[in-house]
Amino acid sequence: MGAGRKSKRTTAPSARNLHHLSARELIAELVGANMASDVLASAWPSTVMDLAHRDEYALVSMLGLRLPAARRLAAALELHERLVQWSAPVRPIIDDPAVAVAVLASACTLPEEHFWCLPLDARCQLIGSPVEVSMGDVDGTDAGPRLFFRAALRCGAVQAIASHNHPTGNPSPSADDQAVTRRLVAAGRALDIKLVDHVIIGPDRSRWCSMRRETPACFCG
Repeated sequence: MGAGRKSKRTTAPSARNLHHLSARELIAELVGANMASDVLASAWPSTVMDLAHRDEYALVSMLGLRLPAARRLAAALELHERLVQWSAPVRPIIDDPAVAVAVLASACTLPEEHFWCLPLDARCQLIGSPVEVSMGDVDGTDAGPRLFFRAALRCGAVQAIASHNHPTGNPSPSADDQAVTRRLVAAGRALDIKLVDHVIIGPDRSRWCSMRRETPACFCG
């Protein structure tokens, strides 16, 4: 290379941070539309959510796009919908005590008593995961209303199911279980959080007891 000649340095263009783009700008990037054109300047929905579940022909009509561009946008919207469905956690509907037992299947083999709160929304869907309220020994555990409903309130529950295991084998409710249930029912009424049931699980998953069914008097009064 001759003296005095300067080499040219090429600089890669800086990437645009997509997080800082508006919804309209993101769509323009996707479909290759000019933001100054009439396409995205005049024909625009009141909210980007209006585009959801639209096929390419509807997008052609709404945004004035050519069909290939509208198809790319429809494909992107469909991909987003699938990602949302894939990432959304499955929230079981616990409208039967057998479902509560299935949710707490791991409790069957625990060597000591554990007490759980299963916080539910208005549709009986589990909010988050079962909350362990307390743990005791093989003969029992403390299950005060304060700890139980603190867990329910923290989750924003409007109703809840109580559950505990009987490591000794017999899932039939004891006198203490009935007393605890009555206290929880009374406290729930004061807090406007319904105690749906108190489910007792034995060491064998096939053996369990719904106190709502077996001792309905505990839920009256």
